Amino acid sequence: MNRTFHPWVESAYASGGSLGVRAVILGEAHYGNLDDAAPDFTQRIIREYGQDRRGAYFTRVQRLVRMGVNKPSLQ
Repeated sequence: MNRTFHPWVESAYASGGSLGVRAVILGEAHYGNLDDAAPDFTQRIIREYGQDRRGAYFTRVQRLVRMGVNKPSLQ
């Protein structure tokens, strides 16, 4: 059975991203019951484990993307 999930999109993405750079990060996979397989499942997972609980995977991805800086230099 194929399922389509809507991606999580940062609120600042349309205006250039929170660091002034738009990025697509792939690599998160979900496992669970078919009852959980709603189109907004990815968005709920990111909100819960990436923003509310600050899960280890999401913290590592954020650190990797930011490379230890709050704002990238354009120089």
